[in-house]
Amino acid sequence: MDVQKYTHREASKTHMRHENRRMFAALAAGLGAVCLGFAAHHTGLLDGAAHAGFPPSLVVLAAALMAMATAVGIAHLHHTRREFRRVRRGLVARSRQLASLHALGQDLAAARDPEVLARLAVDAARSLTETDAAGLTLVTEPSGELATAASVGEPEREAVESVARSIFAGRAPREFRGLAAPFRGALAVPLWVDREITGVLSVWSRRAETIRSGQLELLGTVAQQAAVALERARHFEAASTDSLTGLAQREAFFQQVHAEFERARRYGGDFALLMLDIDRFKCINDTHGHLAGDAYLMEVGSVVTARLRAADVACRFGGDELALLLPETGRKGAARFAERLRRDLAALRVPYAEAEIGSSVSIGVATYRSIRPEELADLLGAADEALYRAKSRGRNAVAMAGSRFAELSVSTGEGAGRVAAQPAKKLSRGH
Repeated sequence: MDVQKYTHREASKTHMRHENRRMFAALAAGLGAVCLGFAAHHTGLLDGAAHAGFPPSLVVLAAALMAMATAVGIAHLHHTRREFRRVRRGLVARSRQLASLHALGQDLAAARDPEVLARLAVDAARSLTETDAAGLTLVTEPSGELATAASVGEPEREAVESVARSIFAGRAPREFRGLAAPFRGALAVPLWVDREITGVLSVWSRRAETIRSGQLELLGTVAQQAAVALERARHFEAASTDSLTGLAQREAFFQQVHAEFERARRYGGDFALLMLDIDRFKCINDTHGHLAGDAYLMEVGSVVTARLRAADVACRFGGDELALLLPETGRKGAARFAERLRRDLAALRVPYAEAEIGSSVSIGVATYRSIRPEELADLLGAADEALYRAKSRGRNAVAMAGSRFAELSVSTGEGAGRVAAQPAKKLSRGH
């Protein structure tokens, strides 16, 4: 059991016991005063008081006043007790909210995927505000248009984006009532980053009376946490992703490769490393211009990304070179993957101006178990050497490292009709 929660609960119980004791003491005192007045009247004490110079009516009045004071005290104690309970309920609710916000902050800090962050934000917004639905609208780049990034509870996309546009226009949190069914009320707050609105977080309720303006502050806290996390994820993605191909940057890629290498070395697993080079890419730049070359590289990145599994990683290794990591993939699986990718890229045609740009690729493949490298650099070197053997045998080919022969998969293209396997030898780098 959490010590802080236990201590708070025990302190509350102790305070309540003291309040009960004081209330019953005051009640007993009041009843005692009343009884004293009646007793004085029926036992002749009033006569004694009269002989002592105190009028009987004054004694009775004093007893009555004591009874009234006791009743007022008891009423005040009841009111204090109710107020204490109300404050205690508020403190407990606030404590739960703070705990939920803290947990949300930890979850947001651990995530890097914008989709995951958006889902965390809408789930937390609906839960904390105790509403029926939530939606998050973000500004898309580079168009600057609004688009729903995540929703929960099935609010209508058009309604979520309409409310978001209203927040953008007013640049302030707002409460919405009298909406069309099924949701009768909504709250919406902007996401701020460097004094610019980057999105809108909204919650929706089927009963308008459950929408309270006091929830805006809580919703704003969730929105600001989400804004910071999404901006951090955007910077992380920009730093780890090649802007042209959409593939990983070299540093991020090699972090994954190093982790996979250590895992395979420790547990005896296998993985594949592919080095890919676009054949005669310089001719594309020389013939059609560098913008055409960029357009072709962009489409190559899209084709590669479409082929990747969830665990696979690809990066732009150099100008027209790519590197791919295939975890839990052996020699045969890597060869099949590389051959399918080679065929896909050989068939790629990219319209540009009045031309249609196409080329082919050469791929070198090395797997951990086939090489048994002492260092990661040995595996990289084996894949790189296999790549240049593929290029030397006619391009548009796949070469496998790890044996005396460089196995070449040669299809239609520059290497058509070449021998399928050639003795491996050291080659000079060339395209």
